[in-house]
Amino acid sequence: RTYIDDASGFLGRNFLVRNVTLVSRMGFACRCARCHSERPQDLQNVNLLQFFKSFLKAQAEKEAAKAGGEGAGKN
Repeated sequence: RTYIDDASGFLGRNFLVRNVTLVSRMGFACRCARCHSERPQDLQNVNLLQFFKSFLKAQAEKEAAKAGGEGAGKN
């Protein structure tokens, strides 16, 4: 099984979801022709690996803050 296994629905996902998945699971952003053509205009001159790593870090921090807030005041 590979990261492009169609049974997982990977190929049916959009550019952002495919690349968040790749960066979080495999540590790289895709540079295939499809991803290049689907890349949003505002991300054309952005380092995708850094962009998605920063996004994932921010999401993890949000989740940690949310989890910390839910547990606040419980003994």
